[in-house]
Amino acid sequence: MVLPDHAAITRDWLAATLRHAGALTAGAVDAIEIDALRRKSFSNLLRIRIAYAPDAAGERPPSLVLKLARPGPAGVTMRRRRRKEHEFYAAIAPAMAESPAPRAYAASWDEATGRSHLLLEDCSRSHAPTPRGLPPTSGEAEAAVDRLASVHAAWWNQLALRDGLPPPAGIAARTRSARRLVADFLAELDDRVAAETRRALREVAAAYPALLATPSAVPVTLLHGDSHPWNFLHPVGAGRTILLDWESWSIGAGPNDLVALIAMRSLPDLRRERERALVARYHANLLAAGIEEYDWDACWDDYRRGVARRLISPLRLRRAGSGSWQACLGCLALAYHDLGCEEVVPVGGDAATEDERHR
Repeated sequence: MVLPDHAAITRDWLAATLRHAGALTAGAVDAIEIDALRRKSFSNLLRIRIAYAPDAAGERPPSLVLKLARPGPAGVTMRRRRRKEHEFYAAIAPAMAESPAPRAYAASWDEATGRSHLLLEDCSRSHAPTPRGLPPTSGEAEAAVDRLASVHAAWWNQLALRDGLPPPAGIAARTRSARRLVADFLAELDDRVAAETRRALREVAAAYPALLATPSAVPVTLLHGDSHPWNFLHPVGAGRTILLDWESWSIGAGPNDLVALIAMRSLPDLRRERERALVARYHANLLAAGIEEYDWDACWDDYRRGVARRLISPLRLRRAGSGSWQACLGCLALAYHDLGCEEVVPVGGDAATEDERHR
């Protein structure tokens, strides 16, 4: 059952959960201390420090992280993201030879209420994140690329994944939403947005159906969907790089995940310095994993298409109240122009005319 609220986190609940997970084979939980870690959009992160009875046996983790749904009614987006993260921890991660995520001791989802909770391994003693708001170091960026490549290689072009690609009706609905978002954004901000950025947004909106349909004709894999630098935990010493927050996993072209890591939140000069080498490292990892049918040109073009497709994401951030939308839009717009993304975006013939009408 999903925890209804903070008060339901008790010694008995935790002991029963750990027994079910095989992490407590005998004895009981003597005491717990709960610390608030972070308030997220759809959940609260808590650390539970655990003291065990003297006769307790088993793994007995000294602390765990609980991702608990925030109180209140669950909207459509909130329900979808909670459900998807539950699906990842309940079905996808256990199917992998090496999960990229923290170990889950419990993953619960309630369809009726739209609430969920995850009881996760506490990695704070063995791992450290990139400080929030700062770009990753070269080593951290390379480790993140390696982690993404390993996930993508594990699920590369599996036939079952194609069942999860958006159907024509889904593409049409998402296109209408994206075009409405762009139109409303440009109508509101007008010349507060640079002319070249306005043009790029209109080009992407015009091409959105083709951008969404592209994975039907290219190799697809499991995507994280929000692989920005601060969702990675890097080992202190030896160990695996961990990828957090699987609320947005999807299916598509692998380089789409590189865009959030490299282009969306990097200072332009740092992106220009690192970008091609990081994408090449990703491609080399795929080759080393036995992915032979995916050549460099295809990988680079998919990355450029990923930049184009991501260009609308900052507008969604703005609508959600995030203060980072301007920096993200600026980074992506520069990348769009630097990389010549319009060359791989199948723009409709009326996009330029529309741009001229708005000058």
